[in-house]
Amino acid sequence: MSTIEKIRGIKENQCPVDVLLKEVTDHKCNNCGKCVFGYEGASQIIMILKDFTDKKGRSGDLDLIRDACYMMKTQSLCEDGEDLAEAVTEALETYKQDFEDHAAKKACRAGVCKKFVTYHILADKCTGCGDCMDECEDEAILGKKK
Repeated sequence: MSTIEKIRGIKENQCPVDVLLKEVTDHKCNNCGKCVFGYEGASQIIMILKDFTDKKGRSGDLDLIRDACYMMKTQSLCEDGEDLAEAVTEALETYKQDFEDHAAKKACRAGVCKKFVTYHILADKCTGCGDCMDECEDEAILGKKK
């Protein structure tokens, strides 16, 4: 299945930003290096998409991705770079709201991007056992037993 087909087939429980990041990361251009525009374009897109999934994205970053795609479309030495740029451009247009939500609202519709997920302990349901403190990998839970 091509990159563009995978982008078109995104389901409700998937995050378009996350899917696009994985697709660009796994794309041939990211490991090729034969042409600067394909390799560097893919590398730049990966860095920007990573910022989006890490809650560091900004609205202006979408323009940077579009610029990189334009350069890839017009300057890549092979069809792979052009195809990747086309898939990314289509994803930006098709899932524009998701990208804007990641940048402006710092929200992930699908709840896939881990940096956007927050957990809350409901005090009225807490038994004070401390199991949550042991399970939390980030040591984000403060307090004592009971």
